[in-house]
Amino acid sequence: MSFQLSGTQLVRSLASWNGIAFGAASTGVIAEGVATLSFAYFDGSNASIAAPVASASLGNIRRVTIGLVTSHTLGSQVTFPLTVDVRIRNS
Repeated sequence: MSFQLSGTQLVRSLASWNGIAFGAASTGVIAEGVATLSFAYFDGSNASIAAPVASASLGNIRRVTIGLVTSHTLGSQVTFPLTVDVRIRNS
């Protein structure tokens, strides 16, 4: 699964494993009006892991902080920030 910001659309791409290889990714817009999208990665000691994360460091990720700011005009420009921490299971 991957996420990317395309203009002001948050797009998710998802490819399923068929036991041999990943199939073609299906993509879809999951949010509109997104101004910024950020990811920060941390190891088990809460030390930052630089992005883009090197493949050799992927197994060290224990927490991901996702930041998202949406923007909408409701008479005036209004922004809505969201930050969430995700803890990685089974690591």
